[in-house]
Amino acid sequence: MITSGPSVIDIQDWKNNTIYDCYEPSDQVIQWFWEIVESYDQKGFRNLLHYCTGSMRVPIMGFAKLESSHGHIKKFTIRKIDYDVDNPYPKSYTCFNRLDLPNYSSK
Repeated sequence: MITSGPSVIDIQDWKNNTIYDCYEPSDQVIQWFWEIVESYDQKGFRNLLHYCTGSMRVPIMGFAKLESSHGHIKKFTIRKIDYDVDNPYPKSYTCFNRLDLPNYSSK
């Protein structure tokens, strides 16, 4: 991944280049997710990006060129997973630029 991109994270670019797996952008949990993210400062953006991708910087060409650990273009993905009462927290997979959000409505 080219990590010498802009030091300022553009949340609109991030949102525009996000894939939803078993979610729709209009789903309430996605609306809440982006509402919370938009309340962060740049340090918070970098921390979330690092948690989800393993990098604190956006590629030089923006989120559209986010790469997996194998060097393939792999956009940021939010995936719905089953709720696990023993581990009800979001999980990240930095190799795939993925954030798994539990389906809290199924608990």
